[in-house]
Amino acid sequence: MNPSSIIKIMLLVLFGMFYSAFAQTDTTAKYITVVPGAEYEAGWLHEVFFGSHWRDLWTTPLKVEILNLNNFAGGLTPVKRGGGKQTKSLRFKGEDGHLWKFRSVNKDPSSILPLGLRETIADDIVQDQISTSNPLAPLVVFSLLDAVNLLEAQAKLVYLPNDEKLGEFREEFGGMLGFIELHPDEGADDEPGFAGAIDVKGTYKLLNYLEKKRSEKINAQQLKERDHHILRMPDLYHEEWDTSHLFHLHYTLPISIDPYACPNRQGEYPLTLL
Repeated sequence: MNPSSIIKIMLLVLFGMFYSAFAQTDTTAKYITVVPGAEYEAGWLHEVFFGSHWRDLWTTPLKVEILNLNNFAGGLTPVKRGGGKQTKSLRFKGEDGHLWKFRSVNKDPSSILPLGLRETIADDIVQDQISTSNPLAPLVVFSLLDAVNLLEAQAKLVYLPNDEKLGEFREEFGGMLGFIELHPDEGADDEPGFAGAIDVKGTYKLLNYLEKKRSEKINAQQLKERDHHILRMPDLYHEEWDTSHLFHLHYTLPISIDPYACPNRQGEYPLTLL
């Protein structure tokens, strides 16, 4: 058995573990078998010129849960579109009081191209190179972060149905495979938020806050230099070279860990990077 086959089997086993851990107790949960990216299937000649990458995983049928917009988190209501240059993202408000983020597995890199190259063969080639990424990467990253004891929101692979509850977002997001996870945020009315946090700040907000509040500092004992290396190691493992992602982090000041948000965590975290 070649190394790529072994890696594929390991990833599918990992997917199965997360699939079982996240299985809903609701016996009415429905499932569907989907292929993450059938368009990345290629013959040997195509692979010679453009690479084999993760095509075998992109073209492997996966049995995933259909996200029940009526039952999940007490019911989900889409509130706004998010995402960057490639990932399609939709934010939901749950009846449980939490914000949830849905992020597409497949990517659309066409927006990074000049207008003159869109819908051309160049666009097709760039799209094909999405196969260089691992479609199940968030499951791998979660395991790595968990291993180094960094608090994180666990992502669940789901199929977003073509449901009328999506409203204006239905045409773009209906029938999409993606990951849904809690959005790290503080609670309303001074109530504890994500993982029991009393405050959650993105990097820019934290830096601006410290600039205005010169008398307040981050405790060096809580945020040592090694923490940055630990934080960057998972990026190196899954080949995320963009250091600007550091500014996508969130810093939390939790008073306790909410088992609903982070079932694998116990105790308190004075300062945590998300």
